[in-house]
Amino acid sequence: MGGPDEAADHFQTALELLADPASRTEVVVDLGYLGHRVSDALIASGRPGRAFSVVREVLEGLADDWPSEQRGRLLVAMATAVMVDETKLNPLEFTEQALSLVPDEPSRLRATVLAAHARAHAFNDNTEQAREVGAEALTLAETQDLPRLATEVITTLAALGARGSEDVRSGLEEAVRRAQETGAASAELRSLFLLGRWYQDRGAFAESVEKFDQAYAVGLGLGQPWAPFAFDSRFLHAQIAAIVGDYDLALRLADVTGQAPPAVPETLLAAVGVTVKAARGDRSAVALLPQIEAHWRKDPLIAITAGPAAIEFHALDSDVDAIIAEHDRIVETVTSLWREFFHARVRLGAITLGALACCIVNVPTADRERIAAEADRILEGSRRTLTLQAEEATHWGPEGIAWAARLSAEGLRLRWLLGIDPPGEAELVEAWQRAVDRFVELGHRSEVARTRTRLAAVLQAAGDASQARVVADAAREDATALGLEPLLAELRTLGTTPRSRASSANEALTARESEILALVALGRSNGDIGKQLFIATKTVSVHVSNILGKLGASTRTEAAAIAQRKGLL
Repeated sequence: MGGPDEAADHFQTALELLADPASRTEVVVDLGYLGHRVSDALIASGRPGRAFSVVREVLEGLADDWPSEQRGRLLVAMATAVMVDETKLNPLEFTEQALSLVPDEPSRLRATVLAAHARAHAFNDNTEQAREVGAEALTLAETQDLPRLATEVITTLAALGARGSEDVRSGLEEAVRRAQETGAASAELRSLFLLGRWYQDRGAFAESVEKFDQAYAVGLGLGQPWAPFAFDSRFLHAQIAAIVGDYDLALRLADVTGQAPPAVPETLLAAVGVTVKAARGDRSAVALLPQIEAHWRKDPLIAITAGPAAIEFHALDSDVDAIIAEHDRIVETVTSLWREFFHARVRLGAITLGALACCIVNVPTADRERIAAEADRILEGSRRTLTLQAEEATHWGPEGIAWAARLSAEGLRLRWLLGIDPPGEAELVEAWQRAVDRFVELGHRSEVARTRTRLAAVLQAAGDASQARVVADAAREDATALGLEPLLAELRTLGTTPRSRASSANEALTARESEILALVALGRSNGDIGKQLFIATKTVSVHVSNILGKLGASTRTEAAAIAQRKGLL
């Protein structure tokens, strides 16, 4: 069977035969096999959802007296499609039915069903059941002379257990070796991909990329660049390139010019490109966001990848309501397809809180209590995810740890800027230093620059101007190299003039200065303030300079933040 078009032709033939009772006896032997091949072809073309629909339609069209073995094979095909598509459906529902339909005696079909059943248990993190069923499947595959199926089972067994375990790595390497010896290319592809994920989870990006490149090469050799594990390898390589700061490579990997990808892979790669452009403040990407969002429900990973970029663009516009709405749409989409407390919710929460914090100076005083309540809700959702991760003893690699650190730091920063139950400066400095350290360990270059920028702001506000300058210079170096214009703009607002709040705390603002400060906090320009108060713009400028001096601030933004914390607004 060639590509998906040929698969569709076979499927249409099967349906026509099903519609003709006189023809059924001629296709009894082959229909289960045919349906499985149709499913495999569609999955290989990057359309697992369509594969599931096709096989389900075949099953629903079967007569009541159709051989149970054929139903079993089709159920295995459905389970495989579900595991690839990662929907809320449980593949065990289908493999258990299949197992009940296949005779309890040694056969190639029973080996195939057991192999799928073991993988379905692994998919559900039922480690012990997966090992038990996998051992039976492996024995049967070997006695039935099915070396490629045996290799597939070995891959499933090798991947069991904690991803951080060295046993997993060595088991997968053995699975790769065996797959190469037996010519089981699909098993080799899957094993190489899982090895890449193992290294990625440990933050070993160089080794991870090497395995992803090998896996993608196998997919290309099979003529299946958009198949599961092959495309996944390309996609994750693009994401890693963005993480380590190789934006040019990330954009090349995301470019599908002259290629013919299915909709979901094409949209996922487009989301990577949008992420890079958002980091650089390139608003040309904004026009792509509605097109990408139209595909969110086809794969929640699209929402997880592109949604944060949309939030960053909303932050550039100081649109707090759009930031909150974007966050909520992402959570609702992913929850409807996966689960409510998905791992990426920690990263999503950190980015959302950071975006809100960047907009606070432009938020009217009357709205700040509402924004604080929304922020608490967002933070609680992310923290609940962390709690569940701990309860489930789920492996949480250096990337997850880094985002958890930024989540905590952004939550404190937002309270600090809002002046609502603000943390102490020492606590704030410690939180941001922890976030910097975690992203340095991970090697996430843009996030190192971002967390250093915010640490510098906190150090400067705490009166440690010299250390703030050192940290800001390091952040500026990376931000300049990567072209992170929004971050460079944030750095420009810091200034470098040392100041001590203690020395200025006793200098009270005059009534006029307090009036002007309130308008500054709303983002009004000197000209606008002068018109509103019926005074000269130059007079406003003098008052603003006095305000900055009394508050120990170097910028209007910082003056507003200090005033909010001190209850001066």
